[in-house]
Amino acid sequence: MPEFKHVDRAIYYDAMGAGPVVVFQHGLGGDRRQALAALSGLTGYRIVAMDAPGHGETCGELGSASFRSFADCVLGLLDHLGIESAAVGGISMGSGIALAVALRAPDRVGSLMLVRPAWLAGRRPMNLDLVARLGHWIEDDGLDAARAKLEMDSFYLEMLRTDPACAASLAGVLERPQALDAAEVLYRIVDDRPFEAMDEMAEIRCPTLVIANEGDPVHPLLLGVKLSQAIDEAQLEVIPPRYAQATAHQAALTQALQGFLDQHSG
Repeated sequence: MPEFKHVDRAIYYDAMGAGPVVVFQHGLGGDRRQALAALSGLTGYRIVAMDAPGHGETCGELGSASFRSFADCVLGLLDHLGIESAAVGGISMGSGIALAVALRAPDRVGSLMLVRPAWLAGRRPMNLDLVARLGHWIEDDGLDAARAKLEMDSFYLEMLRTDPACAASLAGVLERPQALDAAEVLYRIVDDRPFEAMDEMAEIRCPTLVIANEGDPVHPLLLGVKLSQAIDEAQLEVIPPRYAQATAHQAALTQALQGFLDQHSG
């Protein structure tokens, strides 16, 4: 698997397809495979996705894990590939990273795709509180004890009742690569934020697509609505829920991204 060096750390990445470059980032607890799978239906583009520190194959010290440091990794990836500007996006945490890249280096982002955003300007949003607590449980007590605590948590039990696929996705954090060694990345990122105030969104000038879904307790529709309203002329697409209607969700996601990229590439 290809890699590049960034601040004395090996960052692993992968790519598929050919055409204009799309850099797309995975969500918290995921890895590059999640990002590539989400965009697997696109045609005419080269999709590049990296494992953020503490995810997939990318290891190393996580004391500085933040949206800012992960955005720096994306910029390092662009430098490594010799790419001046690209379409940039991501899922959940990845959408926050993409926002951080666009705010820090607007000249490097030709267009922006924010899929199922989970953060705004606040630290430790309520929709992600359980993820942060899960990180602490793993770090303090180990995987088995963390699993036992999760299975007794009221928020998780309600999710298990109303949206079992979403609950299974959250519990999957316990099975990910580096689940034990990089547990702290869960609470460090949840306790961070991709930007400090909503009025910063006025600085986003590139074409922007926000994709949100209903019925998702971890990625509330309202967050996507607020982002689309705060970013000048952003386009909002509401698609079927990721967990309850996975096939319809993927088809709508592909259609929305393909149309947006075809309109704004080149």
